[in-house]
Amino acid sequence: AFLFHGTPSQHLAHIQAQGHQLRFAGSQGGSMLGRGIYGAPDPRKAFKYSKGDPFILLCRFNLSSSTHAGPSTQHRNSVFDEYCVTQEEHVIPLWLIKLECF
Repeated sequence: AFLFHGTPSQHLAHIQAQGHQLRFAGSQGGSMLGRGIYGAPDPRKAFKYSKGDPFILLCRFNLSSSTHAGPSTQHRNSVFDEYCVTQEEHVIPLWLIKLECF
């Protein structure tokens, strides 16, 4: 699946060079679905984790062993789907996207 991943810009160079690493998972946005690497089909969800920086990543996620939370999940205050994977090799960053407002 192609999902968006948001992170502050100071982490982008590391992700681009080394890929996602679980040792940093949850350090910026919490871990509602457990420790792992999060992605969302809606870029608005990912943008929330970029902490106001205008960049998000489009990544290829292997969802074969993922955890999923949808808008109807109990105890959630989100209207977005999101997925969490616990294996680094299940996420491949493909594109860095710069967001601009018009």
